[in-house]
Amino acid sequence: MLRITQGVAAIRRWTEERSGWPCRRLDGRLAVGFSGDICRGVEIGWAEFLATFCAQRASFVLDDAPGSRSCFVGSPEEARRFLADMSGWAPREAIAPAAHVDPAILDPGEELAARPPRSSAGEVR
Repeated sequence: MLRITQGVAAIRRWTEERSGWPCRRLDGRLAVGFSGDICRGVEIGWAEFLATFCAQRASFVLDDAPGSRSCFVGSPEEARRFLADMSGWAPREAIAPAAHVDPAILDPGEELAARPPRSSAGEVR
C-alpha cells in the first residue's frame, strides 16, 4: 500500500530495510538509491538527507508491500500528485488524519497537516 510520511525515522527504516541509501539527483532533488537501479546522482549521508528533507518540509511516499522499492520524495503537493498518478487516488480538501492513524504515516485519502516534519528522538534536524 502506498503511504505518505514526513517521519524521518520511518523513512530511514524503510530505506535501510530494502538496502537503499540516500542520494541527491543531478537536478538537486533528494532521492533513494538501490542496488541495480540507475541513480543519476550522488550518494549522500543520512545527516544531509534528513536535514535537507526537514528544511524543505518534504514528504516521502513509500510502498510498504514486502520487497517493494517504489518511493518518491517531494513537496506535500507533489506527493499527493504522485499518489494520484500511482493509485488513482484523488486528494480531497481539508481531510484531517483519523485519531487511530500513526501521525508519522498517513494513508491515501488523509491530509498532511500543516506542521513541520517530525524527527524521532536522537536524530539531528
